[in-house]
Amino acid sequence: MAKAGNGGKGIGWNTQTEVQQLGELNGVDADGRPRIVSDVDACEVILQLAPETNGHVAVKAWEALSKITGREHAHLALHREDEKIRYRDVLAQPRKIISSPTWSGLESEKVSYNAGYTNVHELIPWRTLTGRQQFYQDHPWMIAFGEGFSSYRPRSISRRLQASTTSSRTGTRRSCSTSSRRTRSGASTPPTATT
Repeated sequence: MAKAGNGGKGIGWNTQTEVQQLGELNGVDADGRPRIVSDVDACEVILQLAPETNGHVAVKAWEALSKITGREHAHLALHREDEKIRYRDVLAQPRKIISSPTWSGLESEKVSYNAGYTNVHELIPWRTLTGRQQFYQDHPWMIAFGEGFSSYRPRSISRRLQASTTSSRTGTRRSCSTSSRRTRSGASTPPTATT
C-alpha cells in the first residue's frame, strides 16, 4: 500500500502517510511494515485507509476524482479533513462516515443520503459505459431474457400458474408452479418446482 496506494472505482491516491501512521499505531514487523496481529489491528488498517473513516484520505480521494472530472470536489470533505474514526470510537458509539467519491451519495448534515446526489449536483459522470444514465444493457444473458431495455411488464392476472413439462434428463413429467406471493421485505419469492 505504501508503494501502490489505494483507490477504487477508477480513481487512486497515495497512502504513504497513512501506512506510516499505521506503523506508529500498530507497531511494525521485521520488514518495517505495519503489524496486523489482532482483529483490532485489522480494523485499524481498514479505518485508517478508507476515505469514509479518515478525513485526510477522503480529501485525497476527492482530489483524485477532481483530476478526472476537471472540477473541484475536495470541498465535500475539507470540513472533516482532520477527523479520523478509530476502532475505540466505533465501540463507544456509532459514527457518521465521511463523504467519499467511491459512493454516489453525500454524507451531510444538510442533505439526506441518496444515491446519485453527487452525479447530479457535482456533475460527476455516472459509473456506466457512457458516463450517463443508461437504460440499455448489452449483456448477452440479459438480452437472452428480453431485458436489454427497460420495459413495462403488467402484473400477472392469476395468482398461480401451473405448467407441465417433461424433464429431458430423467424423462419424467414435472409440474412447475409459480406464485406471486411476497416476503416481508417486499421481494418476490422465486418460482418453485415440484416433481
